[in-house]
Amino acid sequence: MEKLKKLEVSIALDDFGTGYSSMAYLIKLKLSRLKIDPSFIKNIPKNDKDIITIKVIITLANNWNFKKISEGIENKEQLTFIKDTVADSV
Repeated sequence: MEKLKKLEVSIALDDFGTGYSSMAYLIKLKLSRLKIDPSFIKNIPKNDKDIITIKVIITLANNWNFKKISEGIENKEQLTFIKDTVADSV
């Protein structure tokens, strides 16, 4: 992983917050990006727990200087929410 980073290869943890994508990987791996799982995006902005989860993931990514990828945005309302949340967290 270190050799890849030296070659400026960007490394992402896919579907963060689900399955085997745990906090332990963030500590062990030298990541560049976090991809927010689409299961958190699909009910935005109607589901308060998904809103909180996305805000926590974005804050974590900002604090560790990771780029953020939101997978599964399907409408303007979701896109606006993600853009606003990212802008508010900087």
